[in-house]
Amino acid sequence: MAIENATKGPSSSSGLARYRAGPNDTFIAAFEKYGSTVLRYALRIANNSADAEELVQETFVTAWAKRKSIDLTAESLLPWLLVTCRNHAANLRRKNRRNEADELNDETTNVPALAEADDLVWIRDEIAAMSEMDREICRLCLIEGMPYREAADRLNVSTSMIAKRIQRARTRLKLIRSETI
Repeated sequence: MAIENATKGPSSSSGLARYRAGPNDTFIAAFEKYGSTVLRYALRIANNSADAEELVQETFVTAWAKRKSIDLTAESLLPWLLVTCRNHAANLRRKNRRNEADELNDETTNVPALAEADDLVWIRDEIAAMSEMDREICRLCLIEGMPYREAADRLNVSTSMIAKRIQRARTRLKLIRSETI
């Protein structure tokens, strides 16, 4: 069977050679054989089913892209696929943490519990002193709660630029707050 030969390790040199040569049928056979197993694994380590599906996709895209350099130590492609899926999950978690719009906690959204509006004038003043781009980023992400990716698309800039500018604005506001307390 093509899949057996395509997914066996170095002991099956003809199967590995076919897989590395890239015939679509051997790759499709590998997906058909291992796709559901990789998906079940991804569902256990992902936050939701959409992320799990993305992990499976990324895993098999990586398998296709690296088919000429994969060094299998087992008799099967499955262990390599599962490790690759786990690595993509770790990358996805890091990406989500970096780009996630921080939600205001209950303490800061409970306006009556805060001091009067006049006590918060310094925040408005500090934001007003920022560049036009930084003011708009603060308005979109911090005040309106827009995700970084949407703000980046709206402003035609990168998501990492949004994240960095938000980080700088927060650091600046925290520093000023600590100086006034």
